[in-house]
Amino acid sequence: MNLRIFTLFLLFHFILGSPLSSQSNEGTSFWLGFMQHFQGTENTKVVMITSKTNTQGTISVPLKNWSQTFTVQANEVTLITMPDFTQTVGSEFVNNNGILVQSNDAISVYMHQYFTYRAEASVVLPVDAIGNAYYTMSFEGGTWSEEAYPSEFLIVGVEDNTLIDITLGANSRKGKPKGSTFSIILNEGETYQVRAEGQSDLTGS
Repeated sequence: MNLRIFTLFLLFHFILGSPLSSQSNEGTSFWLGFMQHFQGTENTKVVMITSKTNTQGTISVPLKNWSQTFTVQANEVTLITMPDFTQTVGSEFVNNNGILVQSNDAISVYMHQYFTYRAEASVVLPVDAIGNAYYTMSFEGGTWSEEAYPSEFLIVGVEDNTLIDITLGANSRKGKPKGSTFSIILNEGETYQVRAEGQSDLTGS
């Protein structure tokens, strides 16, 4: 039985004109988003926050007018379960469900999305540690009980009017061919998910 127990994925954050300034995953401002899970709205979406010091902050979905404060004790983990609308559904359109985590002091942020035997997780880089050129690392799409779960990746906008060029490593769900390049513009808090056609693999996009 082919169970994908734990699949790591990369979140792709783009910001124009900001060089990679740090390899640390600690910071005070983070953007993230959840991709479409095989189980739809049944899956659980959790943001995990930890810190070396006692601190507090806010997690929000600014374009959905949703926010929640949090506190975290030194060397412990605070878990925040996110609402269903934070899952990005579909392919190749702009959504407004980007998640912003802000804190008074340095924290580390992780995310976990799971249901039964299928899970995805990622370390989230702070805004001041991200760059402007990335390759996706994905997996081949597959089927389970005659239902498809395709290869996919997600982009989160961290600055208004960000121009993003995307070159595909496989045919997209909406018919864009492998190797083609197209451009989108994202504002802060917007997301853009690309899902592959059939069982192809978007690695290398």
